[in-house]
Amino acid sequence: MRVIGGTWGGRRLLGPPRGATARPTTDGVREAVFNVLGGRVQGARVLDLFAGTGALGVEALSRGAVHATFIEADRGLCQTVSTNLQTVECPRERFAVHCTRVRNALRKMSEPFDLVFMDPPYGQELEVDALAILAERDLVAPGGLVVVEHSSRAALQLPASAGDLCARVDQREYGDTAVTLYERVAPAAQPEITATSQGRTAVYAGSFDPPTCGHVDIIRRASALFDHLVVAVAGNVRKNALFTPEERVELLREVLRDDPRVEVERIDGLLVDYARQRGATAIVRGLRAVGDFEYEFQMACMNHHLAPTVETVFLMTAQEYFYVSSSLVKEVATFGGDVTPFLPEPVRQRLAARLAQRTP
Repeated sequence: MRVIGGTWGGRRLLGPPRGATARPTTDGVREAVFNVLGGRVQGARVLDLFAGTGALGVEALSRGAVHATFIEADRGLCQTVSTNLQTVECPRERFAVHCTRVRNALRKMSEPFDLVFMDPPYGQELEVDALAILAERDLVAPGGLVVVEHSSRAALQLPASAGDLCARVDQREYGDTAVTLYERVAPAAQPEITATSQGRTAVYAGSFDPPTCGHVDIIRRASALFDHLVVAVAGNVRKNALFTPEERVELLREVLRDDPRVEVERIDGLLVDYARQRGATAIVRGLRAVGDFEYEFQMACMNHHLAPTVETVFLMTAQEYFYVSSSLVKEVATFGGDVTPFLPEPVRQRLAARLAQRTP
């Protein structure tokens, strides 16, 4: 046995000690494998499982791998691995040799490898167990390769649990030996919710107890200005509410269900925090009269201080709803006044039913 290429090319390697059952990878198969790997070895962190004499890991180190970890259960073979590393004068910091079973070794590992060699005894399906643990413990780096040597007389069955770990990229046969290469599939990037990925998003918040035609007017006009509008129902309202937050969300969804650009959600906590969480670029506020402006201006300044990238957009309420507010509508309805012009019909019906329940 010898090192085929790289820094130590031509150096002789020890074979298995007398009595060992190891079946070393032949020089010809090893050369073919590394020809397929090409530049993928350079700078790689290598794991040599069922290492035997360590020929695969030593070859990788010779060709530019930065580190190799050898796992072999047989003590005599472990000594052979160490001797071969000494023969090529490999620096001690570039390798680690563990004399233990593959399963036990993998269970203790946490850092991923760029290149994994696996040459187990044929017919025992040890490679299936090892692949499953590699997947479970995420021990193959994204884009990394797993090279499995196995009998060409039996198809290699990838365990179901490793399906998301690797995709088979190559398989070659050399007489009784087959070599299958798997590549770690990089996880799909999770899209970040931002103004560019979802369009221009705005948030229109309020207590909406109950939602009035004035609210709906602002919502309709704001949804025409932005690609996506979130109507945020405040759940932490201090005043005594007639409808629960969940009921107000339900009412708004019923009234606005014809507009796919509008979404209704309950929120608790700071509005600017929620806006940033949703990737919103603007907070929409409605102004009914000059008296509203001073308070809204103070809130806009505070929100801009807390979230400089979130602007406040003021929309004037339509003229017919200047004097309409949720509290005023509830008061009129409580004394039997007609609030039909001020409320969407589903809201008017729910308000009448709720007030009827409260009548002694």
